[in-house]
Amino acid sequence: MKLLVTGYDGILQYGGNVMEEDLKAIEKWRSEGNLYVIDTGRSKDSIDKEIEKFNIPVDYLITNNGGMIFDETGHILQSNYLDYVTSLDIMYIAKVTDGIAAFVADDGIHRHKVVVNPEIYDYDNMHLAPDMTEEEVMDLGEYTQISITLESEDAALRFAKEMNHHFAGLVNAYPNEVFVDVVPSYVSKATSLQFLQLYTDVDDEDMYAMGDSYNDIPMLDMVENSAVLSTAPEEVISHAKQTFISVSEFLSHIE
Repeated sequence: MKLLVTGYDGILQYGGNVMEEDLKAIEKWRSEGNLYVIDTGRSKDSIDKEIEKFNIPVDYLITNNGGMIFDETGHILQSNYLDYVTSLDIMYIAKVTDGIAAFVADDGIHRHKVVVNPEIYDYDNMHLAPDMTEEEVMDLGEYTQISITLESEDAALRFAKEMNHHFAGLVNAYPNEVFVDVVPSYVSKATSLQFLQLYTDVDDEDMYAMGDSYNDIPMLDMVENSAVLSTAPEEVISHAKQTFISVSEFLSHIE
């Protein structure tokens, strides 16, 4: 049995669509007795909507950049949360920092948005409406991930660097286009994948991974059979063994 893990946005889904040839390739992969895993920065409720919309065949979900792991039925296999005081500090910094559109606090299943500056276009969560007051979000108590949307990619890179410096040893901040995902320091797409590899008892040589962004680097470094999309940043490409234009092309090269 082999296991393939990929990111979602920019890899399986881009331009608002999932390619039919990718879905067919994944279905064939699973019909041969292999496993398919989506490892994403999205929350559970967000990726569930995508899976239902495109009828994506998947065995396990890793969400919030490794913060949560779910089986096919939605049962939680592992959960990880940010330190509460650190979470409050991050949200306060997001509120008072120039150039931030909004931040989204994720409780492990659902996302809760707080608008910081309505004049800045919220590219990442444009369709997500606030469902709680700011005070209610601050009182949630448990946060698997806090995502901050900034005004530009350069601003996101700078903000992530500042978060990693200021909260060294407490968080990992991953830039991705114009937003930054903040998770506990011991959490990454690799740590969750290590757990899932042990859980499914898949050998190292049968692990395959495909990514396209900075938050995929730990996962790419962990898996021997690693690949990236050709559109990935050069730094991300340098961490992979192979480059392809799609998930289906990657699968066609696996014997």
